[in-house]
Amino acid sequence: MFILSYYNILKYRVETMKTFLINLFFIICTFTVNSKDFDFFDFHHNVLWNYYNENYKTVIDEINSHQDSIITYNDVWQGIFFRLQMYSAIQLKDKDLLQDLINKHQALIDRYIGYDGIYLAEDFDKVADKKLKNTFNDSTQVIINETISDNGNYELAYYLLKLNRNKSFHRNNATWETTANMFDSTFVIDSLFINKIDKISTILTNKYLPKITKLIDEYGFPTAKNYGNIADIAWSVIHHSNDETIVKYYPTIEKLYTTYQISSIDFAYYYDRYSLIVNNVQYYGTQFVKDKATGKFIMSPVQLPDDLETINERRATVGLDSLKNKDFNY
Repeated sequence: MFILSYYNILKYRVETMKTFLINLFFIICTFTVNSKDFDFFDFHHNVLWNYYNENYKTVIDEINSHQDSIITYNDVWQGIFFRLQMYSAIQLKDKDLLQDLINKHQALIDRYIGYDGIYLAEDFDKVADKKLKNTFNDSTQVIINETISDNGNYELAYYLLKLNRNKSFHRNNATWETTANMFDSTFVIDSLFINKIDKISTILTNKYLPKITKLIDEYGFPTAKNYGNIADIAWSVIHHSNDETIVKYYPTIEKLYTTYQISSIDFAYYYDRYSLIVNNVQYYGTQFVKDKATGKFIMSPVQLPDDLETINERRATVGLDSLKNKDFNY
């Protein structure tokens, strides 16, 4: 059991390091822009502000007017901006504009955005014509079928991917708003705007959660064996859902953990949320809450003994890093 537990920890650390290196690469590439007059972070913020305030025509026009600067960035950042354009066209229900943008950025869709990145966008099916929908649907089906096994359910995989693609889109936008000040000290973080973006994730979860849980109850909880990396989405969706759903699926999550089908760290995060709901305390110290008096994030109540040394000993058993204090310092 120790060997398998260690394997889960090692696997998590490898995945974490891989994600860190990828993000670091994106950040470094961000500053390869050739235009000295292009203020990337302010422009990105303004585009997002217009998008989330439903000024979709402005988003499209602004990105068009700065294409010469945008195309000097790597595929990732080009993809971020041009995805915003295409999503804006979808919200405007402008079929001709959407088709034009897809034609114009076809190579970028192939290299970075992906057919599923457009097909799974909210309301795409309400805007695209039949031929366009079929093209993107066929490609998305291939992606899903290559990921799930014969025992996996296509419909469940589809809705998990759809929710994940849309939540990731908004979460990434909020993350860049949060971290922009790290790279440009003159950038002022707008916390109210970030909260506005974050709330969309909750709305999306509430929209798709009943459908997803119904399919999980019918076909079983997704595992890596049957769903590949889509299985991680299922854990995340349930983990970030509501109290009733978290409690309902705890026995399933515990079984997946004891049979080595989810990592010890994933289990620790889930267990702490579950324990706070049923016991009003957590065990591993993974959950934090905003102190109304100070506005700072502090650790939610922990099972006694709750001294930092004991908490870190518990965290070490599942591969979590040690904490220096009980303040939120990630």
